[in-house]
Amino acid sequence: MSTLREDELSEKYFYAGCFGLPWLWIVHAMHYHAKTKKANAAAGSLLGSEENQPEQDPARTEVKLAERQWVGRCRSSAIIVTTAWVIWILIVQVFLTDIFPVGLFVRSEEQGAYTGW
Repeated sequence: MSTLREDELSEKYFYAGCFGLPWLWIVHAMHYHAKTKKANAAAGSLLGSEENQPEQDPARTEVKLAERQWVGRCRSSAIIVTTAWVIWILIVQVFLTDIFPVGLFVRSEEQGAYTGW
């Protein structure tokens, strides 16, 4: 079994989010930023001299940039989809109450006696 590089895994998470799991975008972005923050804190605790800094592999840097690109796409897509979803819910539940049947709403006006609201 081969392991995936970080950028390939991020790409798979992005496409999985496109197929109906947008919460995966949010979880992936949160995990990436926590991992990056932890790595930056560990790098900051090392001595600041140039001798102690390891050489950066160009291929590794390319993988990190590709991973960052896919995480940025996940984050942007999650914000757009969540905003559109909240706007859609608000419009349908508040403003279009006369157009759609009562069964589509979270609370119809007839349920006030049962729920107390």
